[in-house]
Amino acid sequence: MSTPAAVSAALDVAEREIRHFKETISVMREKLEEANAAADARVQQVTAAYAGEIAQLKLAIQEMRDEMEQRQFQKQREIQLAVAESSAEIQELRSAIRVLRTELEAAEASYREDLQTLARQQRDNLRQAEQTIAALRERLDALNAR
Repeated sequence: MSTPAAVSAALDVAEREIRHFKETISVMREKLEEANAAADARVQQVTAAYAGEIAQLKLAIQEMRDEMEQRQFQKQREIQLAVAESSAEIQELRSAIRVLRTELEAAEASYREDLQTLARQQRDNLRQAEQTIAALRERLDALNAR
């Protein structure tokens, strides 16, 4: 059987091994924590580095949206202005058409009246000429009969 000295020596060896394992575990734990801390720091550095770029990109996107909205608003305003100008021009042209139509109808009526007057004068002149011819014939016949 074992003697108390052997047991004590075995216990000392076991305690040293346990201490050694605890120290190893402690060192490994510290290295793991350092590694985790370094990884967290790297993540924060990368996040910080990209945070600026992300902020710039967000700002650029917002500026582009604002510009696009501004252009869209300007385009709408130009369309409304063009429609208003076209409507006014259409109204002016319609008014001009009505005036010209009225003037044309008046000119046509005047032309018809003038034509009727000329036709009447022509008939009257023709009747007078026929009457003059008839009177001159009668005189000629009367002179020839003598």
